[in-house]
Amino acid sequence: MKLVAQGYDQLVDAYLADRGTVEGSGWLERLIAALPPGGRVLDLGCGAGVPVARTLVEHGFSVSGVDISPGQVERARGLVPGADFQVGDMTALEFAPESFDGVCAFYSLIHVPREFHAVILGKVARWLRPEGKAMLVLGAEDWEGREAYLDGVEMFWSHYGLEENRRLLALAGLAELDSEIVPDPPGAHWFVLAERAR
Repeated sequence: MKLVAQGYDQLVDAYLADRGTVEGSGWLERLIAALPPGGRVLDLGCGAGVPVARTLVEHGFSVSGVDISPGQVERARGLVPGADFQVGDMTALEFAPESFDGVCAFYSLIHVPREFHAVILGKVARWLRPEGKAMLVLGAEDWEGREAYLDGVEMFWSHYGLEENRRLLALAGLAELDSEIVPDPPGAHWFVLAERAR
């Protein structure tokens, strides 16, 4: 995780330019439509807060963002003053049960060693209130490794394929509501909207 934190510290500007929008047509909007007005939302791996946290704040939600990169969190605080941001490692993160109406993780869980994914998904389910929603971007293919990323900075990715991710989601107590495989060469991501199972 240290490699990921250092990498995103180096890539504050480059990543903001590259990921200023969320791929996968309308997925953030689908989450927004599924949440209660003014609800509390956790943005896991919030980066610089744009576009996800900023869009949620603009729609009247109370937003908490967490990212492992101090540089990204510093930028998020400046770009989205209406949200609360903190530096944190999602493998060690804790919140009280039923703290949030929604949890989202766009392009963040895929940087966490996959042996932690089941634990994190279980935490997400516990953090959600009854009928709370989770918007997650997971791997569509099984892969783990390091590669040069933006500006040649070394980055780490780790994710299971679609079948195992579906199994882990159900095991965590999250019921799939809608999903889509979104190409992102050289691979693909699985966008999934889920609900805390009763």
